[in-house]
Amino acid sequence: MRYTFFLIALFTVLWSCQNAPAEDTVLENKEAELRVDDEAKKKNLLEEIKSLEQQLFADDKKINTEPAKKLIDKTEELTLLPNTRQESPGYLYKAADVAQGIGQPERAIAILEKAYNKYKDFPQRPNCLFIIGFIYENDLKDLEKAQVFYKSFLERYPDHHMANAAKASLNNLNKSPEDLIKEFQKKNNQ
Repeated sequence: MRYTFFLIALFTVLWSCQNAPAEDTVLENKEAELRVDDEAKKKNLLEEIKSLEQQLFADDKKINTEPAKKLIDKTEELTLLPNTRQESPGYLYKAADVAQGIGQPERAIAILEKAYNKYKDFPQRPNCLFIIGFIYENDLKDLEKAQVFYKSFLERYPDHHMANAAKASLNNLNKSPEDLIKEFQKKNNQ
């Protein structure tokens, strides 16, 4: 009886070990298929983005809104792919610029926040924070939020090449254009 139990246990262990590699192989094959699919999607999206970029200024002077909106959508779709980690923040940065250019400052801010918060090693990360403040100040006229972002920028990046611009923006936030002109003239007369 013990011998029979031992044989059954041994047979079960050997049988399960034999099937394990097959399951691993199926999983590896599925992962490989997904990588190939992601690479194909990435290639297609990059081609679409390139084509849309060429359509942006087909009229030479004015940005074409429909291709711009599609470009932003395709860029955000591209950044969802797992194999675009390195390129994503740069594409987001450009998409935010396009969004701002077609009069969608809220969308530009959302895209810049995504680039800033998700990609900690992105070289343009400090600029994202500064530009968010700039958009709040100049496009949305929300001086309180602009002040928050400019201050945050200065706290985090006091030695950045845009620090002086952030300080100037903070100093001039609540001044009217007339006050700025008077101040500028006063400095020039000294």
